[in-house]
Amino acid sequence: MVAGVGCAPTPELLLEADAARVATDGADGPAGALLVRRTVRVRADRAIDVDVVLAADADGAPLPAQTPVLFVHGGAAPAARYHWVAQHLASRGHAVVLPHFLFDLALFAEHNAEGGLAAVRSLADGDDADLGGTLADEGAVVMGHSLGAIVAAGAFERDPGLAGLVMLSGYPDPGTTPARTDGFALSIVGARDGLVDVAEVADGVDAMRAPAIGAVVAGLTHYQLTDAPTDAELAREDSDGDDLALVRRRALFLMDAAVEDPLLARDPSRWPDGVTPLPETP
Repeated sequence: MVAGVGCAPTPELLLEADAARVATDGADGPAGALLVRRTVRVRADRAIDVDVVLAADADGAPLPAQTPVLFVHGGAAPAARYHWVAQHLASRGHAVVLPHFLFDLALFAEHNAEGGLAAVRSLADGDDADLGGTLADEGAVVMGHSLGAIVAAGAFERDPGLAGLVMLSGYPDPGTTPARTDGFALSIVGARDGLVDVAEVADGVDAMRAPAIGAVVAGLTHYQLTDAPTDAELAREDSDGDDLALVRRRALFLMDAAVEDPLLARDPSRWPDGVTPLPETP
């Protein structure tokens, strides 16, 4: 995988480091978050834009050997609307790779997901001034929201280097449910999601062959997992959901666990209030 980079934009510090922040139960960690934008080549005839949000030290410099998280945005919801997730994960020491997709629809070019991650790895393994040495060799997890969950599931199936799969308000394509038996899968859905049926999410979890579990987040809607939802999007759900900071922190607890402690992610007895297992399917 060869990455093609032109004149690299200046990195942007999204969040300053703060040693007083304690990374517990979905809260931000002490690291800062640095946004690095690159254009990378995923095929000989295709270049894509990628946002990389890195953990940073008190001087704003990226930390080394961060666990990569590949994030696939939802349909018609561009990558920037998930920077809040990436910023949070970076604050806890992780590098988040968010490929951009044509027309903001990842289904048009599914392979650009893992292709984007591979291209960023190539830069991190090379002499890129901002990315060099920032990605760990193992432990990568792929996440996807809504339609992006379908693409994330496909990437998990195709790329054995992805150790885990997190589906947010989504589920695998029933015709191509991942057949991998290694790794793990976590599916998260909001109790007030107006677009995704909890029963469909439960069916998706049941169809997985890798160890999989599903969770319901009380008060969470579909578009509370994105920034700047439009009036039209909110109208589709007919709900503003519960307190945004509260429901996001519940969801972030699960995302953190998936990256940092999969055993915690799969143990509902250790989950906080407002996070419960999916109901069992008949």
